[in-house]
Amino acid sequence: MVCGFSYLDPRWTKERYDQFYREEYDLYYRPEVLASNDDRSKFAPISKVVDRLKERDVYKPFKAVLDLGSGMGHALTYLKERHEPDAQYSAIEPSPTCRAHLIQQGFEHLAYDVYSNWERPASGRYGLVIMRHVLEHFHEPLVVLQKARKVLKEDGLLYVAVPDAAYPTRPLRGHFFRVVHISYFTKHTLVAMLEMAGFEVVDVVAGDAHERHEVFAICRKGPIRSFIPDPAEAQRQLAIYRSAGRLDAYYRLKQGLVGILRRLKIID
Repeated sequence: MVCGFSYLDPRWTKERYDQFYREEYDLYYRPEVLASNDDRSKFAPISKVVDRLKERDVYKPFKAVLDLGSGMGHALTYLKERHEPDAQYSAIEPSPTCRAHLIQQGFEHLAYDVYSNWERPASGRYGLVIMRHVLEHFHEPLVVLQKARKVLKEDGLLYVAVPDAAYPTRPLRGHFFRVVHISYFTKHTLVAMLEMAGFEVVDVVAGDAHERHEVFAICRKGPIRSFIPDPAEAQRQLAIYRSAGRLDAYYRLKQGLVGILRRLKIID
């Protein structure tokens, strides 16, 4: 880590990840696939996206929307039912169960595999591309961003949100660091990767009233910029992880002592 960007090592092979997302991910991380949720729960994430776009006065009628990692398509359903009923809606989603539901709802399923050539026939099609909490799952996030740029209209918007590695949630091991999260971004590293992919960042925010452990960026097409590593960012990120690790150790010790005292019936 020479720039503040961090990634999981060791990690599974791409083939193992592909299998996991097709066959197992829904079971562990998408309870809504197996059980119905109320509209408030289903639509809370996408309503936050719309609010952020409107707060920055960049929301407009979108004629075509692409959602990468769309799950059951709740984001697309919300936009279709409450904002743009006549727009074209597309999804990239590896889960066969979710794909069947997306098609049933009338949405276009572009691809199972984000690394396939889905962007070629869709070049310049979309006014809005949503990548909410998916970029951290990719082996090659820069490649995926480059594909997203290719399918964006010249005046289109990209919305990206990721967990904030500068403000990690606890416990660090097993919750923040987990096998499905391959890449870890801060505000600094997210902007750097977006610029390398050819985006101009309209706004980037690390934590707001909607979600304090999240970094999100709103982008347009822009020039491709070279990345210049900043060793100071690497040192700052290492300090954050070390501090979070010490807190993890403290809370594990505390929980262990509480468990012993309860077994001895010293405390309730």
